[in-house]
Amino acid sequence: LFISSLLFDKTLRQKQWQLEDVQRVAATSLFVAAKIEEVYAVPIDDIVKITGDSKFDKEEIKKFENYMLKVLEYELNTPHVMLFIRRYNQVSDASSTSYFVSKFLANLSIRYQHYCCFPQSILAAGICYMSRRVFGVTHPESWSNIHTYYSGYRYDEIQYVVHFVCRIIT
Repeated sequence: LFISSLLFDKTLRQKQWQLEDVQRVAATSLFVAAKIEEVYAVPIDDIVKITGDSKFDKEEIKKFENYMLKVLEYELNTPHVMLFIRRYNQVSDASSTSYFVSKFLANLSIRYQHYCCFPQSILAAGICYMSRRVFGVTHPESWSNIHTYYSGYRYDEIQYVVHFVCRIIT
């Protein structure tokens, strides 16, 4: 899901799209992301089926996949928020519960349009900070020197992301 949304966003930013093409971009993003992430890729027929009463078939998705890859210049390995969350939790020796709350917050955040506005690394930093605060870890310990060292962000740099995460959970 995270890769799909990033591919969707990167593709939409390349040019002005017609409204009827946006669904095609979304379906193709999902198809390409499934090929990247899943051991067994989702069959293209299933992608066509979940798009509902779309006006395109699997051949069009295949053609659009080629077009999309060219538009993205085959740059598909964009690190997503979950990779950073995993890393930040590993280096800080966070509990598994804190890690799962971080994953939950990341899944909540993807529903908001501001999600794609943040670099994925800083979004993960804000999410990890909030997951630690949820469990009562006080402010200085929630974002320690270890977090700053491995993420590259000081607390004052992630503060605006923390406010975004707070709005999600309230």
